[in-house]
Amino acid sequence: MFASGPKNTGTGVILESAQNIQMQSPEGIWKDWLYWGKVHLLAGAPSTGKTTVALNLAATISSGGTLPDGTYSRRARVVIWSSEDGIEDTVVPRLASAGADLRNIEVVRMTEEKWLRRPFDPVSDLPLLEQRIGDLRDVALLIIDSIADLMPGSPGNNSKVRKSLLPLVGLAERTGCAVLGLTHVVKASKKKHPLERIIGGVGLGAVVRVAMLVVRDDSGCFGAVREWSVLVKAKANICREDGGFLYRTVGAQLQTQQGVVESSCIQWGAALPGSAMDILNMAEGGERGAAASKVHQAGDFLTRTLQAGAMPASEVQARAADAGISEATLRRAREQVGIESHKQRGAGSASSYLWALPASAIGRGTPPTRNFGEPDIWGRVGVSVGPRVAQPARRYVGASSSSFRPAEHGTEAFDALLAPAAVSSIFASQGEQVEQVEQVEQVEQVEQVEQVEQVGQVKQVQCDVDDAVWQSLVRICVDEYRGLRLNRPYSDEADEYSVREEAVDGVLRETPASDGWKAAVKERLVKLNFVELAG
Repeated sequence: MFASGPKNTGTGVILESAQNIQMQSPEGIWKDWLYWGKVHLLAGAPSTGKTTVALNLAATISSGGTLPDGTYSRRARVVIWSSEDGIEDTVVPRLASAGADLRNIEVVRMTEEKWLRRPFDPVSDLPLLEQRIGDLRDVALLIIDSIADLMPGSPGNNSKVRKSLLPLVGLAERTGCAVLGLTHVVKASKKKHPLERIIGGVGLGAVVRVAMLVVRDDSGCFGAVREWSVLVKAKANICREDGGFLYRTVGAQLQTQQGVVESSCIQWGAALPGSAMDILNMAEGGERGAAASKVHQAGDFLTRTLQAGAMPASEVQARAADAGISEATLRRAREQVGIESHKQRGAGSASSYLWALPASAIGRGTPPTRNFGEPDIWGRVGVSVGPRVAQPARRYVGASSSSFRPAEHGTEAFDALLAPAAVSSIFASQGEQVEQVEQVEQVEQVEQVEQVEQVGQVKQVQCDVDDAVWQSLVRICVDEYRGLRLNRPYSDEADEYSVREEAVDGVLRETPASDGWKAAVKERLVKLNFVELAG
């Protein structure tokens, strides 16, 4: 019930009891980074690739593609206004290089007023833009480059900054779309709090729900000096504030009817644990960065050591000591990576503790280094490298209509389709290492066996990868399949199977394994329902 003042004059403050207000969680487009109906900020110095990062996110949303953390975006429309980059020679080529479905991209060109056209004014024309977004009804993201154009006057005046951005907040709330504004950073602000580095600082941070910051890896902590950049959150009040991602900008060539167009796209790297300050210090150097770097290196050690499977904790600790990692550093790294600890089964009360990687870290937890080699399954799960980077762009340019349904399912739905019961057969016929199990009780000690058809002897075949890596392999095949389908929709079931087989062959061709293993894996991959998995 609403309550007005004691005198019902038609004028007064409206109050509502909190007990009548329904609570709800923010709905994420990209969990912990991008939310429906909220204003976001992406800041960075020139040449850090912030615009390319924003356009990469736009491309992913437009095509229902894979986000940097491996989750899938719902396919939707994106509206872009840019006052800093050319549309024909910069914005659209970068979108195409990132695999955008250009049919779902709308670029703000001009404003029409009383049948006369003039340049778009982000301050006075925002209501008209809101009306147009409402007419489209399926816009998920609005990119404003640069958001400084909405802040006339001094960006240091916090009160004016907040007031000037309130119309943008209203637009996001009323249309339900996420707004991502791009801006620059204050010069010589490396040692400051991440939010204080952003032009508009406190005033701007008070308006946006998530403020992102990109910085070059000047220290060479993650590879060659300035090879990589980091994406962190300078401020977040509706989600976690820690964590980040590595990325780098690479060149791409687009084949068009007019010839080859040179462009660039984003290549995502590993997820980074820790606070924004720790990650930034690692990238930019400093005492705190040195300490954080040691923890990061210890986390890298744990990921490499446990990648093949669980190991006794005592053995891992001994190897860490040999590598010069202190107990305190190893403990912090274990917490950041999320190492799981459990008693070894079947060894009685004296059984030792085993350490194992969490499923989310298997196959993608190792940060890239400057010595990263040829593309393989591990690289493709964690960091894409090599000449394949520009190939999705060639597939998507001029792509014909897709028969995909909107990718509305997230990782939970995807993982449900790839539950252990559904994929255990892949491990049941690899044929390279065979172990005879004579009693049903022994099956419990063999983690690869998930279904026992007879109580007698069970033939168990070991595989070099576990379920989590298998699921990553399937995701890669589905991504390849999706790209092929966008360029060549199938005409019948036989044709669909050929597209599926081509996608699987393309992935396995780059996977370093024996021909026998690849044949066994392919036999089961092509039996999966790629139409359902691709969404």
